Amino acid sequence: MNKLTRQLRDENNELEKQLSVETNEILTDIVVYIRCANISEYEQERVRRDIYDMLLEGERRGQSVSDIIGDDYKAFCDSVISEVPQLTAAQKVLTVVSYAVMAMGIMLAIWTVLAPFRSLANNGAWYIVSVGTEELIQGFAVIVTSFFVVGYICKNSFKPRKALFFLGLAAIIAVCIAADILVPSVTLVQMHIGVSVLVLAVLAAVYFILNAKLA
Repeated sequence: MNKLTRQLRDENNELEKQLSVETNEILTDIVVYIRCANISEYEQERVRRDIYDMLLEGERRGQSVSDIIGDDYKAFCDSVISEVPQLTAAQKVLTVVSYAVMAMGIMLAIWTVLAPFRSLANNGAWYIVSVGTEELIQGFAVIVTSFFVVGYICKNSFKPRKALFFLGLAAIIAVCIAADILVPSVTLVQMHIGVSVLVLAVLAAVYFILNAKLA
């Protein structure tokens, strides 16, 4: 997130405090839905600003959220988002890459933190980070579940579909359990914990550079 986007986000957070509790409850669903839109973070904050200004002005006139934007909040959001520049093909690729880098960084951080405990439990060297098929499957399960939950919440913020959520979650769990049973446990990579920390630093730098380009 670049400086301009961060500044706009902070201003929007301050504006949010001026709205009523009832309006903010509805705004929570609106903002969550916007976060999954095919637009940059900066455009997301611009959409937030436009909506906040609209609602603030309406509240001053004594109007409710429904009076201002109608009863179909999803349709309203879609109409506003459609007027905003969408992500280009290149930006979409950068977004996917940034998510992949973030996922790798998170899992490597977890493996690095747990490495000394695992090594000592197995009478190994505490400073060696081992990554095998078992760790990859577990990491895949965590990342896929996280993205599924976030995606579900964003896409269904107005009308949650619990059956779809639990069905998708069950499918992910079933696939990961099957993979854990069927795939032989093999050590793929062993590295010094110092190397792991260095790789984490590189991944973090790449992630921030990509996000700066996307914002």
